[in-house]
Formats: sequence, structure tokens, C-alpha cells
Amino acid sequence: MMTLIKSKKSAILLFLLLVIIGFTLFYGKSLFVKHNSASSVKSAKIVSKIKTKKTSNKPITTVVATTEYPSKSSTSKITSIISSNAIPDNDILSLVDRSNRNELFESPIPLNTPIFSSNKKAKKLLALTFDDGPSKEFTKKYVDVLKSLNIKATFFVVGKMAEKNPNLLKYIAENGDEIGIHSYSHKYMPLMPPEQMIDEFYKTQAIVVNVAGVKPDLFRPPYGAFNNTLVKISNALGLHVVLWTVDPDDWKRPGIPNIINTIVSKSSSGSIILMHEGNSETLLALPQIITKLRSKGYSFVTVSELMKAYQ
Repeated sequence: MMTLIKSKKSAILLFLLLVIIGFTLFYGKSLFVKHNSASSVKSAKIVSKIKTKKTSNKPITTVVATTEYPSKSSTSKITSIISSNAIPDNDILSLVDRSNRNELFESPIPLNTPIFSSNKKAKKLLALTFDDGPSKEFTKKYVDVLKSLNIKATFFVVGKMAEKNPNLLKYIAENGDEIGIHSYSHKYMPLMPPEQMIDEFYKTQAIVVNVAGVKPDLFRPPYGAFNNTLVKISNALGLHVVLWTVDPDDWKRPGIPNIINTIVSKSSSGSIILMHEGNSETLLALPQIITKLRSKGYSFVTVSELMKAYQ
């Protein structure tokens, strides 16, 4: 009799154990599915926000010059989101004010000064610009071509490259070409916190001032990407933000004829022409670009000269 009772108890316990295991497996899976579903909804909301084009601030223009970061459209939308939390102007001015600020930078210009990419009043004037140097292989060759054709251009230098090639940085300045800055690391700056943005400016500017003896007042953001904070920080440091009008996509190495044809066909009075130093195709195309544009009656000036033309 006792054996039968014990057997029944064991059966009951086993049954209960199986019920518990079944319950756990069934509802545990449901909970897991619900958790994943919630995550998917959260992700969808994030994507939805990224797809939103409007923010509480002014529209942000973004151009992306390489495939290292998202496509033009997606990057533009991301930049707009980042720009939504604007920092008050007084806070920006305090944030950039470091002990060596006046040694390195010019006086502040009005915050949110318009981005400069052309000057249509500058009849038959063009500005040639070169990004991403100084290049050990190419910078001297570019400067020499320009010098041989009696042209001054603007070189937007990357701090880490200038650090590696100080003699070439100095060579640009000694030959009368203009120097602008293009960040220190050439990273996507709208994703940076303000303090890191400012570090990029100070590090690059210090190299240029100490090596070349000039204080650049022009800044071209890497990939042409910026937000309100980056523009205000630039302006607070006396820097004009400069983009471009004509982009031959020479970094893609489309071939010398394509580079020449794109630049010559798309240039008009007051255009800023974007090119990149580390490219043999661009170097070989440059004399023909200049010759063809001169045959159309164009002259060449630096970006600063283009900004001031007919003001």
C-alpha cells in the first residue's frame, strides 16, 4: 500500500515538473519574441527619426565626397538629427576660448556666417582647391604646375598629413598658395562632441601656424559634412566654412578625360573647383583644365580672393 502511494506521489511530481518545463518553454519563447519585437519597434523608431528631414533648426546642407561614410542622402539626414540640439552662442564662444586661442586664430566672425561655395558676382573668376594633403608624392608637383602657369590656388590640409610632411606644408606657403584647414584626422565631424571638434581645429591650426607662419581663416569640413554646432565653432574661431561648386569626383579615379570634361563643362563665374591631391589622374589633368578654362576667358584666384571679389 505504501509503495503504491509513493508511486502515485512520484507520478504527480513528475507531471508537475513536466507542466513547469512546458510552461517555461512556451512562455519563455513568447517573452523572447516580445522582447525582440519591442527592440524591432525601437529600431524602427530610430530609423523613422533618421528619415525625418526637418529639425527645429535651419536646414543643414551636407555633401559627402567618399563612400567611407553613408550615402549622400542618409548622411544628410543623420546630420540633420545631430544638429537638432543647438548650443547657445555664448556657450560656443566660451567653449572655444583656450589659452592659446589668439595666438592661433583670427578674431571670431558672426556665428552662422553663410557657407561659402561660390561668388556669382565674381565674373570670369574661378578658385582651384586641393584637399587631403600635404601628400609626400604629389604636393610639390601640384605647386610646381601652378607656379609654372602663374596661378595661385587654395590647399585644404589635413593636420595629421601636415604633421608628417611639414616641409611640404611650408612649400605651399612659400610659393604663395593659400592654406585652409581640413580637420586633423579627416573623420566625420558631425558625429563628434563639441570638445573633440575644437581639438581638431586647435591641433591642425597649431601645426600650420608653427610650420608655415600663417593663420588660416578657411575651413572645409571632411566629406563636406557639417551641422550647426560645427559651423558655429568654426566661426567662433574666425574660420569661414568653405564647400565647392564643381566636383569631378576625382577621388574615384574616373579617368583624365572625365576629370577635365566635368570641370570645364560645369565651371561658371565664381565657381570653386574641388580636387584631391593624392591622385595622379588629377595631376595630369590639371594643366589641360587650366588651359581650357583660360581659353574661355577665366582667371584663377584663391578662395579668399574669390570671397572678396566685387564686394
